[in-house]
Amino acid sequence: MNAGTYIGQRSRGWVRWLATASTAAVLTAVTVAAQAQWERTIADPLVANGATSCQALVVDGSGNVDVLINLAGATSAQNTFEVVQFNQAGVRQWAQLGPANCFGQSLAIRPQGDIFVSANSTSPFPGETLLAHLASNGAYLFLRAYLDSKMPFNASSNFSGNNLAVDSSGNVSIAMTGLFVAFLPQVTDVQVAEVLKVNQVGSPMWVGEYWGGTGTGATISAMGTDSSGDVLFEGTLQNSTEITGMFAAGNGSLVWLRQFKVPGQSFGDGRSITVDANSKLAYTVGSTTNGAETAVGTTLQKFDTNGDVLEQRVLANGSFTDSTYTQIAFGASDTIWIGGVSNLRPGVAQFDANDNFAWISQYAVPASFPQTTGVEQLVVTKSGNSIFKGSMTGTGTNATSYMFLIKVGPTGARLSANFLKAPPGFFLGASGGGGLASDISGHEDFATNEENMSGLQSTERGMVGQYP
Repeated sequence: MNAGTYIGQRSRGWVRWLATASTAAVLTAVTVAAQAQWERTIADPLVANGATSCQALVVDGSGNVDVLINLAGATSAQNTFEVVQFNQAGVRQWAQLGPANCFGQSLAIRPQGDIFVSANSTSPFPGETLLAHLASNGAYLFLRAYLDSKMPFNASSNFSGNNLAVDSSGNVSIAMTGLFVAFLPQVTDVQVAEVLKVNQVGSPMWVGEYWGGTGTGATISAMGTDSSGDVLFEGTLQNSTEITGMFAAGNGSLVWLRQFKVPGQSFGDGRSITVDANSKLAYTVGSTTNGAETAVGTTLQKFDTNGDVLEQRVLANGSFTDSTYTQIAFGASDTIWIGGVSNLRPGVAQFDANDNFAWISQYAVPASFPQTTGVEQLVVTKSGNSIFKGSMTGTGTNATSYMFLIKVGPTGARLSANFLKAPPGFFLGASGGGGLASDISGHEDFATNEENMSGLQSTERGMVGQYP
């Protein structure tokens, strides 16, 4: 298998990578509605025919599936979240409702089985950040609300599936976006990248902030923690520059921050980060666009504990033309996996222990399904395989829609492809984060959302299930 060709590099600079055609394994199988081992549609327990959407999913050490669901009522007071647990057989174990006037954003689980939920309030203080701590049986351990002391009406947890991290001491970090609202016409509103860290009982420890400079705000798209409890984050400046940085575990001070924009390109967008807790190495993935705001490549960077750049690459041309890779994960033997879409083909690519490009495996979406989400989630299993999830939809009101789960082995070979067909008149992969995980038995656990657009008003419902 051809490993590709370098077309330029420099120390602590950027490297452009040319992936040759022989590195691409393309799946062109006909989509068939495979039978899930089990699947459950989520109903709103508070409002008849109310809209529900799955936001996140995790699995515990026993194979139980915990899913975070948002319930959208007719009024703000009927807005809330619900955490539901299913066992490996799909039997509902328990459900716990959140407070009124909020929507859940992210879900995290500790080895002990207890769960953390971050949420945003919708009223009476829009943007207030909430944190719920649930025991393994769903009982509340605490529920806390936080307002930013500097911007009390404008701090909220990010609308991201990766904005909550729990370190080895049980402390919780929440990525937030603060908004400094300008009341004078000559001053511009500025977004502030923030991380709130609280201890095991929810008491605030510190808030780390990065403004991005005068007139240049910042947002955090993803974060992780290392073995010392330091918080590393990936995001974007409002001037279209990709950023990566670290807040210190002890006091939240900004230890280092790096900005990156591909030479000759107009836009850099930080998407995801994964942190090796032991070595403290951080890998990030982002996207870069040209002046026409068209995706032209994917950025892949590697940082050491001091924030020094060990690798900095732009994946472009060949299999990565018109690419937006938004997911990144560690695999066995120090391999790195990234997931996304290029040339309208969702897929995964792998880099070896020396950070050299190894292969790319893609799914060629049939031409009759022009609407695809790309890769919504990516996980690497304990056996060294990867699973990626996305959805695709045809055209027209009654078009067919599928969710796909594709498993790829450590050498790029496709191992399985499962397709869940939406009911007539429904579209899969609507708003909401959904989720993907692999449990102790190697099952593919998923959460997605169906949206009914056949009537005058769309309605949404969440779905959770499992493939063997």
